[in-house]
Amino acid sequence: MAKLFIAEYANFAAAPNHLIQAPLEPPIIEQMIDFGGGPAASNVFSQYTRLIRLVSDTPCAVSIGFNPNANTNSGRMPADAVEYRGVPEGSGFKVSVIGNV
Repeated sequence: MAKLFIAEYANFAAAPNHLIQAPLEPPIIEQMIDFGGGPAASNVFSQYTRLIRLVSDTPCAVSIGFNPNANTNSGRMPADAVEYRGVPEGSGFKVSVIGNV
């Protein structure tokens, strides 16, 4: 089955005097989208989400926005790749995904 796993983060990890290029664990919300039957969309991100982690078990294409509509020309993700994307806090954004073999 085609699944996209989404983890939402509000903050970046920090070390003394600087930020680290990694999210601060644990995620504030985790979602899973089944897109085996065609295009699908996530729930709206939390109002505190600033960074998302995407992992798909199947090659896919994703689109992120207020009312996204992924198609095969959208940004492609290979299977089992991990991608981090920044999103505007409080934007009401969500992710749309479709298979793209």
